[in-house]
Amino acid sequence: MKSIKNIIFDYGNVIFHIDFNKVAQAWKDLGITNAHEFYGHRQQDGVFDALEKGEISTEAFADRIRKLTGKPELSNEQINHAWNQIFIGIPKGNHELLLQLKDKYRTFLLSNINAIHYDYVHDYLKREYDMNDNSGLFEKTYYSHRLVNVSLTPKSLNKY
Repeated sequence: MKSIKNIIFDYGNVIFHIDFNKVAQAWKDLGITNAHEFYGHRQQDGVFDALEKGEISTEAFADRIRKLTGKPELSNEQINHAWNQIFIGIPKGNHELLLQLKDKYRTFLLSNINAIHYDYVHDYLKREYDMNDNSGLFEKTYYSHRLVNVSLTPKSLNKY
């Protein structure tokens, strides 16, 4: 049997604990009563996938959320805060384990993440571990929203 040389990690429920119900509650806390129509763990509006693929900006995402909710008064900050409620945190021991594994294996991060969550995660790493990014944990990182760079015209955004 060949030995393991490389390990590829994901963020969601591998490194970071996440909770989809917390996002649903955050939408409710903003007075959004129809979140079940556009957001769920198994099915959601295409705007969430477009954001993860880097096909739309965070501003276009917020505009779509305002449209879906019928709440034009929601700020980008309120929307981002609610969307970031998915993160519970890194469980005790995960960070230390990643540091140990990096010494023995080639470690990589491959995550279907979006620009809003990316910023949140990096702020969290700075607050909790005094790290500016993941370079101390992984040889290379791959984030879905940064792998695709598509220029969309306002007309093409209408489908979101």
